[in-house]
Amino acid sequence: MILTVLMFLASCQTNKTSVIIQADGRTYSPTNSERVPEKLISMVGVTIGLNDRVLYFGSSLPLDSPLPNGKSYTLTVRRAVTLTITAPDGIKTIQTSAFNVGQALSEAGYSLFTDDQLNPTAETPINGPMTVSYQPSREISITIDGRLVRSRSAANSVGQALAGAGIPLTGLDYSLPEESAPLPEDGQIRVVRVVESVSLTQKPLPFNTRTELSTDLEIDQQALIQGGEPGLAITRIRTRSADGVQISQKSESESIVRPAQARIMGIGIKIVIRSTSVDGVTIEYWRFLHLFATSYSPCGSGPSDG
Repeated sequence: MILTVLMFLASCQTNKTSVIIQADGRTYSPTNSERVPEKLISMVGVTIGLNDRVLYFGSSLPLDSPLPNGKSYTLTVRRAVTLTITAPDGIKTIQTSAFNVGQALSEAGYSLFTDDQLNPTAETPINGPMTVSYQPSREISITIDGRLVRSRSAANSVGQALAGAGIPLTGLDYSLPEESAPLPEDGQIRVVRVVESVSLTQKPLPFNTRTELSTDLEIDQQALIQGGEPGLAITRIRTRSADGVQISQKSESESIVRPAQARIMGIGIKIVIRSTSVDGVTIEYWRFLHLFATSYSPCGSGPSDG
């Protein structure tokens, strides 16, 4: 009989469960065989708040469900702290025992997206009261190169939203609305690709004609001294296109690569003495002119030629 009692006591000692409860910096060890967390915690005089949570191996567990079979348990009470959320719709204060900022906001009913702006970030651990700045992202539609790109952004301006979507404005590109404007209410953004090209064109230069006195030509004679030749100019033209449509074209500069060569007509001034016989008289001359003379006499019946 005594042996049976001893074996029973030994059996009870062997099946005894070890429970450790950590709360508020203190450690408690209930000595009964209760396995429901709520009852165990209550036995040691620890109160669980509405937003507190009890952890078993780092995970939350229901307080009214028995612990799984085991020989030892360690329960940790994680107290809720105050989290102040500053958002576009105002300031909100919540009590949370979440492990990090993202988890706290999700449990508070916020739908979080990758492009939301959180300061501190979603992965930041919560170890005490803290303030979080939350800027939710919005859907945006970007029209570029004939295609539609859908994204989300919490940026303050169109330019920041485009950069966040991997479509920064480069060169002469511009956006509608403009880069510095706030995000439009309808989320519609258009990127206009601007391409500028420079071309060179040839332009002929006409020649002019001038006359020069020539001592090599006999007086009153004319001759071509130099033939005219057109010149050549190179014009620099800048053309600008927006989304494949030409919007401007202007000439920036003109360079003369070959000047025009004038045509020169020579007029003789060389004096050459010649002689001829008129009515048996030899005379010398250097210019011969054909003249037509008329005279008028009031006593005559009409003009006479001479």
